[in-house]
Amino acid sequence: MTILHSDSGKSWHGGQLQMQMLVEGLTAAGITCGVRSPLLDQPVDSWDLQHCHDARSHTFARRPFVVSRRVGFPVQRTLISQWKYSRAAAYLAVSNYVADELGQAGVPASKIFVVPDAIRPIPPADRSTGRILLLSKNGQTVPGAVAVRDLREDLRECDVFIYLSDMEGLGSAALLAQAAGVPVIASRAGGLPEAVKFGTVIDHVDQVRRAIDETREMTVDPEAILREFSVERMVERTLAVYRKVLSC
Repeated sequence: MTILHSDSGKSWHGGQLQMQMLVEGLTAAGITCGVRSPLLDQPVDSWDLQHCHDARSHTFARRPFVVSRRVGFPVQRTLISQWKYSRAAAYLAVSNYVADELGQAGVPASKIFVVPDAIRPIPPADRSTGRILLLSKNGQTVPGAVAVRDLREDLRECDVFIYLSDMEGLGSAALLAQAAGVPVIASRAGGLPEAVKFGTVIDHVDQVRRAIDETREMTVDPEAILREFSVERMVERTLAVYRKVLSC
């Protein structure tokens, strides 16, 4: 089995990291992978299946192909969009929320598979500092919280992680925090609640202060997070989709 991974992004973000981890994991599992990307170019002469990791590569993909959808925004209902979303052999939705959005856009349920993002192990946090870390994607602030600068480094000294957003496909930062042993307070936005295994989901920023008092006493099981959202699990779920599409 040879898979061509396609991504047109010219800057390094979460989607590019997920593609890199998937390619590395598939290669370790004995799958031949090529990559067509401005950031990760790994040529391959021919392939059995194309895996598209962003909207542009999805639009111009050559059949047979599958698509990873990691954003929570609704699929547009234009004629072009309807044509585009009728072509893929399968969609790998990053969460149940994204899977539901695809279904509402008319994608048959038989073509939708939930494949969450993966995270890598991270050093355990020192929660004795009492530090409250904030990742805000909607401009909301929390008095006393420290804004994220470098997430992996910031989580080394953190008691509670707050993630405020208006829309998320899943929310890998929340998973990473829990993998460091830090409980999470997150907005009820898109698939973000699905990422909160140890913590609290809030409907409004006014609920943050009470949630901090409740959440900071929680115990987190990092190993449970790392097992459920490991690269190996992502590879396993992805391979199952490939084999179903290729019937092998």
